[in-house]
Amino acid sequence: LLDFDHDSVESVNITLRYGSDIQTLRLTVDTPTLSAQWPTLVDATGTASRFVEMNYKVNFHNVDAAERPVSIESQSFEITGTNFEISPGADQAYFVDDVVIGADLLPWQRYPRVAVDVFYVDEANGIQLSESFMLSSTNPEVTWRRFRVNPILNEYQIRVTYLAANNRDIVRDWIVTKQDRFLVRDPRPATRTLQIVPAIDWQIASMVLIELNYRDDDNDIDEYRTLSFMDTPEERGPKSFSVNLSDPDKRLISYDTSILLTDNRLIRIPKSTTVASAIFLRADMAGHRIVSVSPAEMDFPEHGIVKVEAAMSYEDLEAGLSFDETFSFHSADDVSYFEFDYVEENRSSYECQVKIQYVNGMSKLTELGSLNGDSVILPVS
Repeated sequence: LLDFDHDSVESVNITLRYGSDIQTLRLTVDTPTLSAQWPTLVDATGTASRFVEMNYKVNFHNVDAAERPVSIESQSFEITGTNFEISPGADQAYFVDDVVIGADLLPWQRYPRVAVDVFYVDEANGIQLSESFMLSSTNPEVTWRRFRVNPILNEYQIRVTYLAANNRDIVRDWIVTKQDRFLVRDPRPATRTLQIVPAIDWQIASMVLIELNYRDDDNDIDEYRTLSFMDTPEERGPKSFSVNLSDPDKRLISYDTSILLTDNRLIRIPKSTTVASAIFLRADMAGHRIVSVSPAEMDFPEHGIVKVEAAMSYEDLEAGLSFDETFSFHSADDVSYFEFDYVEENRSSYECQVKIQYVNGMSKLTELGSLNGDSVILPVS
């Protein structure tokens, strides 16, 4: 049924035709019901005519003529009853959809405000709607009253911008949807938590400081945190570092550890990386490196490549450390990780040898020499 307030209707002009007699009625919010009467028409056989032809025009108010029609005219109807209810939706004259946009479960401490932009276009009917909303913990839900004429064209575009507390706003791309209830979800729902456990002899150490960092450059994430441990009941226990992930496959956390001894000497542990869920801090611990290894972008079958092998090795004879591992890659999407311990920043370089195996049985060997980056892209040409 027609809702004057909901649909922003100012009036409805109704035209009624009974035989050659025409009457017009004007409905408003104050006069939502009116009636019309005629003398009954009887044909030559004495049969009374009950058919009344009707159509109506809905006039809107408080609408922008540049965005949508200011009036809509219905098709013609033949009615035989004594009552007729105006129902633009059922008559397919127009529709006003209540599109609910909500974010009840969003972590508002990370995203105090969320901007939502919506856009709907129906060029054939002169409709081009755009509107913006701001969500917050006190206003987590809004309703967009979307006007349309085409009963089939119900897709709209929506863009969500998360205004972050740390000023690292996240702007999502425009998407097309038909949802009449759109849920704004946490853009980084996955959580990575690292437990840090001090395994320190507090007879010789007075404080431990660890600086942690998680980076995902592709998704503009760069999280830092510094934790300290001291010889008190409150500060000796495990602590944790948590980050919200945009890409669940990116789980590397790097950390630098410093241990202050009771005689004021300082032990610096070389920078380390981990994918584990917990690390144990010791005064004699070595640094730990994780190097990602993957082939360059290339279609292996198209270039006649069966596989690519990477022989990775690290050696520090002075410290008695030696690590080597060979990885096989059958497509450019494969990724492996080479891990090793080291004790000095200036002795953390590793070596890589690449072997390409071709379909014709031939192979190609390439020495990449000494490397020191956190990732290796293998040449496959």
